Amino acid sequence: MRNKKVMLIVSIIIIIIILGLMYWQKPIDISYQAIRFVIGEKEFEEVDVRINGILFWSFFRDDRLRYEVFIDGNRIPFNEEGKHVVPGQFRERTFSLEDVKSYKNPMMDERIWKRNRTGVEYFGIDVSYFYLNNGELELFTFGTIYFSDGFEDLIIIPFRINGKTSNWSSSEGYEIIVTKSSIKEAEQFAMELMIMDICAD
Repeated sequence: MRNKKVMLIVSIIIIIIILGLMYWQKPIDISYQAIRFVIGEKEFEEVDVRINGILFWSFFRDDRLRYEVFIDGNRIPFNEEGKHVVPGQFRERTFSLEDVKSYKNPMMDERIWKRNRTGVEYFGIDVSYFYLNNGELELFTFGTIYFSDGFEDLIIIPFRINGKTSNWSSSEGYEIIVTKSSIKEAEQFAMELMIMDICAD
């Protein structure tokens, strides 16, 4: 009888661990009304943003998002003539040029990193992907997307390409896309979500 109880407890623990390590899938297709502006300027334009993909969430492992982004109908990642985007499905796997060509609309696949500030959880993804160009892999970093919990609001910070590198600055007149209706609200929300000062020199 005692052995049966021990075996039952062990079995329950094993099941919990297995379930905790599994990835559970949740379809994501959310559209946002946002504004796009340059830090330090007073003018802005309204843009539509859409996130489409699959959220892979787990109790014990890092969540992942396989996705595509549309900004005013322009899809990211975008295909360029003569280049082929390496889909997220091929990350850390062996693939051939024919594999990549077979994906007309590849999706990115990124780990979701989380942060907690004043008891509120936010998360983000680094928007980057590989090109297979003339047989060589080229990394392209578009920028970063920050989300409030539950995907209610977002901030997109497109990086600026400087030579072979790319970056973003909160004080040098860089672009920002935020789901707010005014620059003042957008800057305040960005400072809360990104934990950095938003100002122009």
